[in-house]
Order: sequence, then C-alpha cells, then structure tokens
Amino acid sequence: MLNPAKAALNKARPNQHQKSAEENAQGTHQREIEPTVPLGVHQATEAALLEALRTIRGQEETAAKQNHPQYEPFTAPSNMISLGLLIAAVIYSLFAWRQWAAIKEQALIANKTLLLQVRPKLIVRNVVIEPAISEGGPNQTFIFLKNYPVAGQFYVANIGSSAARVSECFCVVHWQQGPLPMHPPYEALGTNTPITGWVKNAEQRTVPFTSDKSLDISHAELGSIDFPGLEPKWHIWVMGWITYSDQFGSGYWRTTFCRRYDHRTNRFVIEDDPDYEHAE
Repeated sequence: MLNPAKAALNKARPNQHQKSAEENAQGTHQREIEPTVPLGVHQATEAALLEALRTIRGQEETAAKQNHPQYEPFTAPSNMISLGLLIAAVIYSLFAWRQWAAIKEQALIANKTLLLQVRPKLIVRNVVIEPAISEGGPNQTFIFLKNYPVAGQFYVANIGSSAARVSECFCVVHWQQGPLPMHPPYEALGTNTPITGWVKNAEQRTVPFTSDKSLDISHAELGSIDFPGLEPKWHIWVMGWITYSDQFGSGYWRTTFCRRYDHRTNRFVIEDDPDYEHAE
C-alpha cells in the first residue's frame, strides 16, 4: 500500500513536466517569430555608410591640402593660375617702368628746352687798363709801366633771359713771350672772387682787377703805337673764368675769357682760341 505523501508527489511530477514542456515550446515559438532585416536594406545601408566614410575622407584630404599647399604638384590648377598672375604682374611692371622712363626722359628734354630758352648768359666786355703815370711827370702816362702792377676793370653783362647767380670767378693778368701755353695759367689756381652775387638779365656789373705782381718788362717790349714798326717781343693777357647758375639752381654754366693787348689799336681784343675764350 503506497504512502499517501509519495502518491501525491508522483501525481505532481507529471504536471511539472508538462509545464516545462509547454514553456520550452512557447520560447521556441517566440524565437521563430523574431523580425529580421531584409538583405537589400542591409546592402543599401552598408553602401551608404561606405559613401559617408569616403566623403569624410575626401573632406579630410581637402583640408590637409589647404593647410599644406606645398604638397600640391607644380602643375596643379591653383599653382598654374598663381604663376600666370605673377608673369602678368612682371610684364605689367616692366611696361609701366618703360612708360615711366619715357615720361621722365620727355620731362627732362622739356625742362632742358625751357631752360635753354629762359637761361641766363654771362659774357665779358671791354677790358680797360688804367694808365700808369711815369716818374717824368703827370703828362708822361703809359698804359703799362715797368715795376708797376697792371690794374684795370672789365664788365660782366647778362645777355640771357633770367637772372644769373655768380658762384665763382677768377681773373689774372699774364704776360710771356710767344703764344699762349697749352695749359691755361690759371688751371691750378682757385677762385679769387672779384665778383659774386646776382647779375640780373640785361644788367652789367663792373669787375676791377690787379695783377698779383709788378710788370717786369718795359712798355716798348709790348709794342706801342708811339713806336711805329716796332714789333712786340712780349704779349700780355687778361684772362679768367666765371661760373654761374640760374635762379632755380637747375643749371650751371662757365664762361671763360681771354683778352690780348693789341699795340696797333692800343686796346684789348678777344683771343681767337676756344680753349681760352668761350661762353657756354
């Protein structure tokens, strides 16, 4: 005869096994009905993801090129455009420089032309010697007298169209036998400024001068109208130069003068020698 407790336990076990079987069947049914992603949708999603990755990669490469342009090849479009702009700028600069040089040259020519039209021009006129009084009395006067300095004056005239500013001037009395020397006697000498300052146009200034030593030859050796037929053995000159500019300081000129005593006319005449006598 079975124990009542054991009989109840056996009765309960079949129910427990049945319950477990039902739960396993329900779990299997739930796993079978879980939703799945279609293959086409999965492939499309994967392609979109790859395209997004490519786009991000392209953007990173573009940013890297912008941050490091030195890594671009020489034939890159941006480099070629920059090179073209540089060449155009150089050509334009050369063209502008040539135009500026041509304009500057034309301006210089115009200024020189205007300067030549309105410039001052100084010349020397009328060299005069003050007669020396001999020891024989007031009636015995000579233009030149031995052992006396040669003194006189000349005139500086402005025949130009504007005022002249004299910056340097030199005058010397020179005598010697024979013609003028190859080198002017005043070549190594500085200015003794017998005249300075302004000389207006159409104005004439008187310039005095005195020889730096006494005459050591006689009047007869220079020739004189008082001694017909006597040819001179010596010649005497009054010579020098004048440097001047215009009122604007835009031009500088030099006038040299050389006047020789002519015993036949008893006057000083222009020496026909462009190295000694010329006016710029």
